[in-house]
Order: sequence, then C-alpha cells, then structure tokens
Amino acid sequence: MSIILSRWVTIRLLIFFFQLLAKHRSAQGTLASKVKDVIAIVFSEFNLPPIPLVNSNLRETEIRKWKENSAVKGCFIRLFKKIKNTEPGTYMSWIIQTLRKRKKVVSKLQIAYAISICKVLLNPHNLHIQVTESVIKPYFAKNLVSI
Repeated sequence: MSIILSRWVTIRLLIFFFQLLAKHRSAQGTLASKVKDVIAIVFSEFNLPPIPLVNSNLRETEIRKWKENSAVKGCFIRLFKKIKNTEPGTYMSWIIQTLRKRKKVVSKLQIAYAISICKVLLNPHNLHIQVTESVIKPYFAKNLVSI
C-alpha cells in the first residue's frame, strides 16, 4: 500500500514540477517579447532611426544583414551611453524604467534577463536573434553579478 502511495506522490510531484517549468518558460518568453517591444519604443522616443522588424526564422545571411543595419548598430552602441550628457540616465535604464511602468514589480533577475536580451539581440558580433537558454545563459550570469 505504501509503495502505491509513494509512486502516486512521485507522479504528482513530477506533474507539478513540469507545470511550474512550463509557466516559468512562458514568463521568460513573455518578458523577452516585452523587452523587444520596449527597445523599439525607447529608441524611437529619442528620434533615433527605427529598428527594422525582425523575424525569428531568418537565415544566417539575413540575420547578418539585419544586425549590420545602421539603426541596429546605433542602438547597440548607445545602449549603455547617457541619453543626455547632463543627465545620468542611459538608454538601458530607460528600457528598464519602461518595463517597470508596464509591470509594477521588476525583480533583479528580470532586470538581468532584460539586459541580456538587449545585448544578445542588438550585438552585431553574434548571429543570435532568438533568446534561447544556451545563448542567454552566459550573458545572464554576467549581468546578474553586475546588478
């Protein structure tokens, strides 16, 4: 009787674990989507050239062409620069503030994740436009320590 109960508990715990994992991945995907939207909004607010839309199913040559676009390169270069010399705010801090307006509480983990997304997406020295765990992990670890 206890073996059956033990197996039942194990199965229920596994189901619960996979449900939590699915919610976590969904939340990461939602945050990644919001960050991508906010990048475009923030840079357009300061009258910078608009970042062209990007499809996540592009071929390597198309990704390279998108990342070499002057608007994308310009956003990457400006990401951690001050918006105005007289003010302390950077474009990245503005992106985080905009995320906070949309979501009342943004944790340090989410901030590190948002910074990582910006770095991966806009960096012209890599060919990544999809935010996968293997791509984001090294950036995320470094940014989490930096916060």
